[in-house]
Amino acid sequence: MVGKIEKIVAYGVEVFADVEMDNLRRERCLCLNCSRMDSDCSVSKDFYRLCLQNNIALMVTRCPQYVYK
Repeated sequence: MVGKIEKIVAYGVEVFADVEMDNLRRERCLCLNCSRMDSDCSVSKDFYRLCLQNNIALMVTRCPQYVYK
């Protein structure tokens, strides 16, 4: 089931977003809440680079190397 899709401006770019999921992503995405994200996680760095290049946002819900902050 897809949430309400809206056109928004994110980082100066007009994009379509599932606003509810985008809000949940900030508090529920494993990468955004993992102590490894800022240091030694090549996967999160690859995801971040992909997001920047394509003006997208990802929510990671499964990871074998997750470490609580």
